[in-house]
Amino acid sequence: MKKIIITSLVAATIALSSSAQTWNQVSVPTSAKLNDIYFASNSVGYIVGDSATILKTIDGGETWVKLNATYEGNSFGVVRLSDVDFVSETIGYLVMDGGTFGTAKTTDGGLTWTGIPNNNTNQCFPQSVYAFAEDDLMIGGSDCFQGTTVTQYQDPDWTVKTVNYQTGITDQFVTQFDFEGNLGVAAVNADFMLRSIDFGQTWDTVSVGLSAGSVLTSVMIASNNTVYAGYNEQGAGFGILFSTDNGVSWSQDINSATFFYPAYFGLCESNSGKIYFGAQPSNSAAGLIFELENGFWNYQSVDQPIYALDSYGNDVTFGIGDSGYVVVNQPLGSLSISQNTVPTSEMVLYPNPAIDVIHWDCQNCDASRIQIFDNSGRSVYVEVNPTNHSLETSNLPNGMYTFEILSKERVHTSKFVKQ
Repeated sequence: MKKIIITSLVAATIALSSSAQTWNQVSVPTSAKLNDIYFASNSVGYIVGDSATILKTIDGGETWVKLNATYEGNSFGVVRLSDVDFVSETIGYLVMDGGTFGTAKTTDGGLTWTGIPNNNTNQCFPQSVYAFAEDDLMIGGSDCFQGTTVTQYQDPDWTVKTVNYQTGITDQFVTQFDFEGNLGVAAVNADFMLRSIDFGQTWDTVSVGLSAGSVLTSVMIASNNTVYAGYNEQGAGFGILFSTDNGVSWSQDINSATFFYPAYFGLCESNSGKIYFGAQPSNSAAGLIFELENGFWNYQSVDQPIYALDSYGNDVTFGIGDSGYVVVNQPLGSLSISQNTVPTSEMVLYPNPAIDVIHWDCQNCDASRIQIFDNSGRSVYVEVNPTNHSLETSNLPNGMYTFEILSKERVHTSKFVKQ
């Protein structure tokens, strides 16, 4: 679901091999099926999944905590969370699917969520959300009595967008959006794509050449007029779908075909221009991760199907899947020191442990913001353009905290204990 489009790709002449970088499993506090991942910054990321699972990291994915989040003041229950998108480290949106349906908003980094108010449309079954900005959302789903619908929420108004194809099949819904300028594409839980050239106001149906009964799982606009899509063709996936004319016509990339005949799920593009695809081989409980680099496809087997991926920095990429499965393409222990994160040795906190006050010093730090997170990832202190290097800590409960300094395009982090 990343919205940054970088580098040019040529997908017409590529080859496939099984040589790829190593993917390392990351321990997370859940065994639930994980459905979507989004990094709001190089430090802060979120994962949502079944059984109301919300995971959060504040150290670039090195460690994850399970948030004891509430919806409208109560427990989420066992609702499935299908999609998540953030516009900042603390403001974001998710989609609830099952038991409770709807789109929810958080302004405190995922601890509390409220429903988007006054939805006067017939979109009973939302499945995906794309946030242009705070309180400006495109939401895909299906109508109470018919198929694919697209609505837009621009606080406080809801509008139903024109979809030039409609059936009575309520399980034909938008599984993922992507936008670039006035171009919008939407994967549908069916054998067709939706495409818009007027900023999502009107959507036309586009055939992608799949057999009846197949479903699209994901879509992403890359560069050079190229669009990629994932799909599940009932255990007979042949090759990755791509378009070189901004989604007007589609082909299956035979050069990405493999005897695994996988179902293709989530995908993302890193800032270095690599395309990643998560997949599941037919008749297998394991997974695959495909990687397109310099015009060549590689793949590697992993232990679980990969349903979604996201990247930050130059090329720190995470994949998520079944049974609380999380993998990353970087060595464990290095994630909190990404391309844009300065090693903690350049920042000093003292005294540590702290009791009533803590002082900070950071070499070559032109601090524009300082922020403190508790051990659950909740922001407990924010100061913009700090003028001194001391903070009172007497009002903080005892425990472990992360101290973060934002300095131009770099993030400096260190941990301290409050006693």
